[in-house]
Amino acid sequence: MLVFISLTSQSLFSQQTNVGTDFWLVFNETYPEDLNANPPQSVELQIFISSQSGASGLVKIEGIAFCEEFDILPGDLIAVTVPDNAFIVGSSNVQDVGVHVSADNPISVYGLNQRAFSSDAFLAIPVSAWTSDY
Repeated sequence: MLVFISLTSQSLFSQQTNVGTDFWLVFNETYPEDLNANPPQSVELQIFISSQSGASGLVKIEGIAFCEEFDILPGDLIAVTVPDNAFIVGSSNVQDVGVHVSADNPISVYGLNQRAFSSDAFLAIPVSAWTSDY
């Protein structure tokens, strides 16, 4: 019985992955934005992409007409700087700033949101790994 439980749990956990070819992500506000700050606070948004086999793809944000192609060599890591107007401010309105990352071969995607007094990073989960179980 113990062997069965062990094998079952290993197969369930092994299906979870951060590697894929289709990702959706967003850069959200980390603390309330001071819209009257003088000078305005700047934010730097970056997406890091790695691949074991090499890949070509796109980082696209339709709502702000941003599109950047990328090519990554096997075992490399690249950074794509995203315009700061892709940063969501507030939570009371809908903003069309979803970031779509797609590739022809498996990649891993990480996000970084950097500003004065605050830095946040995250691991993006590919669409193929999304479930409705939380």
